[in-house]
Order: sequence, then C-alpha cells, then structure tokens
Amino acid sequence: MRARSRENPSHSNTDLALWTVLPFASSAFNLSPKRRRCWMRANYNVLLRNQGNAPVTFTLNALDDEEQLNYQFGEDTLTIEPGSSKRTNLIVRPNHWLWWGKAQQHRFSVQARPQSEGNQHSDSGQVTQQVFFARWMFMLIVVSIIPMLASLWFWYRPQIIDLRTTTTVPVAGDEVMIRWAVTNGPTVQLLINETPVPRITDPSYHIIGEGFTTPPEIKLIARNWMLGSASRSLSVSLIAPTRTPTITPSIERTATPLPTETPIPPPLVEISIPPTEAPPTNTPTITPTPTSQALCIAGSSLSISGQAPPGTPLLLYFDERPVGGGFSDANGNYSIQLGRVLETPGNYVVSVRIRDNGQILRSLTCIVPSPTPVDSPTPDFDLLDEFPTNEAE
Repeated sequence: MRARSRENPSHSNTDLALWTVLPFASSAFNLSPKRRRCWMRANYNVLLRNQGNAPVTFTLNALDDEEQLNYQFGEDTLTIEPGSSKRTNLIVRPNHWLWWGKAQQHRFSVQARPQSEGNQHSDSGQVTQQVFFARWMFMLIVVSIIPMLASLWFWYRPQIIDLRTTTTVPVAGDEVMIRWAVTNGPTVQLLINETPVPRITDPSYHIIGEGFTTPPEIKLIARNWMLGSASRSLSVSLIAPTRTPTITPSIERTATPLPTETPIPPPLVEISIPPTEAPPTNTPTITPTPTSQALCIAGSSLSISGQAPPGTPLLLYFDERPVGGGFSDANGNYSIQLGRVLETPGNYVVSVRIRDNGQILRSLTCIVPSPTPVDSPTPDFDLLDEFPTNEAE
C-alpha cells in the first residue's frame, strides 16, 4: 500500500499487506423445453452456468415417480470453468410403446449436484406419449377391412355348378351314379332324403350300388373356410324294371325255295338324238405373264417405273454405265426415262440402283433387235405395266 501527501504530492510512503480472496460458488441451471410429445423418444437440452470464481463439477441425474421413463444424458458429469457454461443433451424414452387408447403424460425431474460445495439444482419436465393407432385411425381400419372381407367372402363363396345323375331316369334297383361340379367349396356333404351319406366315393361323384326303390330327394351342400355355404337339390324320378318274358321254343317249317326265272332283257334299240348346239361361251382373254425382258427397238425411248423408299436418290444403269437418274416421290414411286436406244443389236442389262449404297431395286434385260427395212412408229414402253416391280428389301 502507498500513502501520498495531499499538500505535498512529492512525499509518499509504502507498506506491505496480504489480501486473500476466498472462493465462492454460484451457478444457474435450466431444462428446455419443458414439454414434449413423442411416440418412442423425446429430446431435451440441459444448460449449466458457473457464476462463481472456482471450477465446479456437476453430476446429472433424472427420475420420475412412476418409473415409466428411461433417461440417457449426453454427458453424465460436467466440469465448468468460472464464468463459462456447458450444454448437454437428454433423451427420454418410455419403457413401453402405446399402441392404442389415449395419450399418457409423464412428469420427471432433472437434478444437477455439485461434487464440492455449492447449491444443488433441480428442474422438472413433461413428456406426452402418443398412441400409434388413434381411435379414429382404428375406426378407419375397421371400416376399410369390413368391405374387403365382405367382397372377399362374396368372391370366394362356394358355387354348385352342376348336380345330376348319369342316367336321366334311372331304373329302380339299378346302380346310380350322382355327379356334381363345385367351385370354392372344398368341403362337400351329400344328403339323400335328408340323411347324410357317411362316406362319399369321390370328391366329384358318388355311386349307389343298390340303387333306389322310391324316388329320392338328393341335396348337396358345399362349404369353405370363410364360412360360406351353398346348397342345391335334385329330384329324381324312377321307372319300374321291365319284366323279362319267358320264350317258348317253337318248330319252324322251312319252305323249299322254287327256282327263280331269269328275266330276258329286251333288245337294245338305237335312238338317234339330234345334236344340240351349245350356246356360245365367252373365251377368256389370256393376260401375258410379265417377264424381266424388254424389247428395245433402236431409236425408241423407255420409261422404267417402280417403288423405292420415299425420297431416295436413284441411278439408272445401262450395261453397267450410268445413263440417268431421279428421285422417288413421297409415296415411294419413281419413273426414270432411259432415252433413245442407239445401241447395236444384242442383250443389255438395265438396272435401277440406290445412289448411296448401290442396292439394285430393279433389273431387266433390254433386247435390241436387228433393224428391219419396214418403217414403223416408235413405241413408248411403260415398264410399270409390262414388268413386275421389285421393291427394295
């Protein structure tokens, strides 16, 4: 410590002293949020603040009176320096799941105890456990299941398609076979005159060896595991058995056959029938079969037509020489003029090819005959009418 004169500030004096600051504890505690809703777990935050002048270590604990909850802290022990704070997570889980019924509320408390001197803190919270299936949801499920079960029962109900005897009107006392056809009915019961048959011969028929003496009333009942049933009745008429007559042997006399006279045929007479003129018949016109040859007269022009892919560029070859070309229209039709034939007599191959890949669409043999002295008009040949069309593959 230093003392200085007020009247003469240049004069001062000092003295030594010891000042001891004792530790003191002060802290704050908070749990947030106070309320939560959950099905299986709820998360909370625990905040501790050290307002003293010495480090403090806190131990966290949580409990509820009904012991219906389970607690899990992120850190069970927190060491906090003076003037600082720490936060940790708290997970609260109910011990049992709540499937249906009403939501349940659970109250609990969280405690923070210092390991040295200091105040103990406590705060309370609440968690509301929700049910997985609320009452309205349960009613919705029930309302949805009932129509499904009803439609399943209606679709899977047994049906007796046929019930008959193999003989429409059986004979009294003879063997009778009863047949039936049932769908969706694995269990079948046969009643004759309201009396159940103890054992059926087969799931689809039953044989009564001794037959019936009186007209019976047959009833068939089919059932399945969905409590569905169907029944069908059959009334059977009987006919009395036919008595076998006693045959008395008798002697039959055999007559001696007389000789049969052979008839003499009458003499044949020739009858002259004048010829009848047949009405004139229409003689069918023979249509010449198209060939792959064409007669190319010197000086004439040829038109080669056919089909190709729409919009395809084409080339016309005469004896492996390109002499013309063109394009196919939108419908795939083409017509290319060969021009006047000025070749020497002989056979020449004329073909139409695709310009891009050289694929042959049509090929024919052009026959140039020897010239004749007789003048004749130059014909124009339309190869579309006389020769077949080879479409591109």
